[in-house]
Amino acid sequence: MNNLEVIVSLSDNKISEAECLFINGFYDSVYNMAGYSVELLLKARISKTLNIDNFFDFGNRDKFINEDSILKPYKVHNYEQLFVLSGIYNEYVQILNDAEFFYNWSTIRKWKEDVRYLSGKNEQTVSDFINCVKYFSTWIKLYL
Repeated sequence: MNNLEVIVSLSDNKISEAECLFINGFYDSVYNMAGYSVELLLKARISKTLNIDNFFDFGNRDKFINEDSILKPYKVHNYEQLFVLSGIYNEYVQILNDAEFFYNWSTIRKWKEDVRYLSGKNEQTVSDFINCVKYFSTWIKLYL
């Protein structure tokens, strides 16, 4: 079951996997993997906000009229959209004035799902990205 604790654990695992990939020089894969860890934490927060124990069990829910249109917003990889759905958008907007938070957010917000098809990330860029993801993950976990 993908309850809140399991989703957070999946996110933590993505960071650990990214660090292993980093040590071995797979920088493009590191960037991709670490980006998914942020997405998972935002979806964990959405799970908490909506009081849904098994967030990723879309296929086994009771059928709603227009189920696809109801669930589609939650099946995205867009951080801004996930923030709105998470219930912590106001907290996010308030902390954007903090320089450290803004730097970290500015770095990770560039991540998009389609990076898995791209190459060319270098060691320094990816190292910075992982550090920003860790910072940001710690902040999101405050709301879980």
